Amino acid sequence: MLEDKQIIIDGCDVSGCNELVNECDCYLTEEHDYRSETPYTYNKCSEFPNCHYKNWKRKEQECDMWKNLTVDNGAVALKYQQQLDQLKATNEDLLSIQYKLADNNKRLRQTLDEIKEIADLSITHFDIDYLKQAINEILQKIRGVR
Repeated sequence: MLEDKQIIIDGCDVSGCNELVNECDCYLTEEHDYRSETPYTYNKCSEFPNCHYKNWKRKEQECDMWKNLTVDNGAVALKYQQQLDQLKATNEDLLSIQYKLADNNKRLRQTLDEIKEIADLSITHFDIDYLKQAINEILQKIRGVR
């Protein structure tokens, strides 16, 4: 085992492999990870691209990738959830403003209808005193709307 530095063979760091003798030789004799019967018979590590150790390391890398992807997706989901919550709050504010404007619009229409009725009556009863009274009523309604 040579864990002092990374030894990349077949895309995997094999420095932690118990079968590794030096930076490129190992005790394995077959792809199924059988040890050599004579301890001094070495084979090239690169001759066993799918040994158990390399497969294990590849699975570790894949797990790390999925963990990072899950964490990244979680952060992205949180960001979008925050934006969604902010948009919902803005929508509620806008709906509240819309309802207030609709109420104001309704009151203005009622006041305008009342003013129109007063004006129509003052035209039919063309009397100065009545006109003065009608104008005062109109002004009071206008002041009340503000």
